[in-house]
Amino acid sequence: MADQKDLDINLEMGPGVTPLLGTLRQDLRGKGPGVLVDRSREALENINPEDFEIMRLNEYSGILRVQGNARNIPTPDNSCSSILAVNVMGHIKKRFAGASDHPQIDEIGKSFYEKAKSGGNVIIVETYTPDVSPKIKVIDEFKKLGFELSEEYENGEIKHIFKEESQKHPFVKATLAGTTTGKYALVFKKP
Repeated sequence: MADQKDLDINLEMGPGVTPLLGTLRQDLRGKGPGVLVDRSREALENINPEDFEIMRLNEYSGILRVQGNARNIPTPDNSCSSILAVNVMGHIKKRFAGASDHPQIDEIGKSFYEKAKSGGNVIIVETYTPDVSPKIKVIDEFKKLGFELSEEYENGEIKHIFKEESQKHPFVKATLAGTTTGKYALVFKKP
């Protein structure tokens, strides 16, 4: 097995049935395998085949679907070149508010910090529930952990994290066109 520092995993946390890992700008991700981690086995089993094709066309060296959560990400520490979480922060807190078995923003950030390799990107996108997981809280919690904020976008500017041709992807289009205000995308880098 490769040394952990040599691993180049691209992780998407909570992709549901529509993974977006393959839509990211090239400079935000590595060339290693894509790992999709979701709490729902059903979601992972029902991923749209077209979305898998998008990921293959974007040069991932393999795609793995794994049931798990942010407390128990099934990758070695310091192995992820990119971690993408779309609508995970607010969705988790809103859906499981008060549930002691579910991680909160600081716990998710800690887990992401452990899994990201030095120089790796953690991309947080909130478009459905930015009111539940305010941008300033995410920034504060991630900075406390040692992440550096390298890019920040609001509302329509979120498009800058996606490759231009990916902006035609149905979910990306819906995300960009939605009427929710306060939407944001944050790109953190692990020093």
